[in-house]
Amino acid sequence: MTTTPEDEIPAQHLGSPRVVDSAYGSPNSTVSLTQDVVDFQLEYGRSYTTEEEYLLPVDEREKARLDLFHCCVKLILNSKSSLAPMTVGGRVLDLGTGTGIWAIELAESDPASVVIGVDLAPIQPDFVPPNLEFQIEDIEMQWTWSYDFTFIRARQLGGSIKDWPCLIRQCNQYVVDSQPTVSSKLILKMIGAYRVCEFLEGVEGLLLKCLIERLAWSLLEVQVYLAEIREAAKTHGFHLVCDLHVVFGKKPF
Repeated sequence: MTTTPEDEIPAQHLGSPRVVDSAYGSPNSTVSLTQDVVDFQLEYGRSYTTEEEYLLPVDEREKARLDLFHCCVKLILNSKSSLAPMTVGGRVLDLGTGTGIWAIELAESDPASVVIGVDLAPIQPDFVPPNLEFQIEDIEMQWTWSYDFTFIRARQLGGSIKDWPCLIRQCNQYVVDSQPTVSSKLILKMIGAYRVCEFLEGVEGLLLKCLIERLAWSLLEVQVYLAEIREAAKTHGFHLVCDLHVVFGKKPF
């Protein structure tokens, strides 16, 4: 039996809510906003939310700027939602969602996913895909979600977070544990087999001249030492790990 976003994501109790219906006609895609954070005040010719922690305007000019920056980043990333791998049909949390444009595009491109967009300012549109929900929350407070996410996104939050280590810890706590697929396990085994064969074949060439000419070992001592290394490399009692660093560059424009 299929589940709806409402089934998978319990509603957050945010005080006296203002409920916004989805343009897609689903009662499961409503948004609850606390009344005191949907009040605005005019200062210095710009509209601001009454939430003291949010210092940026929340008017149409600011929303246009946020959407413009989204378009800029989207071009930089070749229209990808993220450079990090994402699970199709996963549960996604968008921290500091802003106008919600990224969350909306993701929800539309992956209808099987469940997307939560969180922000201090209620500047998101009223009509959203049925698998998307916007919540007004302070992400620096203790998170209280009763479920984990397969992907957590935070973009353009510079100057908005007081305690980044705390935020990262909460992200780590609320993201699902990575589970390698069968195909990735097979690939890793193949990589490991190649690496062991290469190491066993090459370790003699790496050490012969160094140990004999620099450390004055005898050939017999080297051979005994190499036998011990090969035996240790073939044991399954522990995993040998090495990092592969890739650096590339090109001439500037």
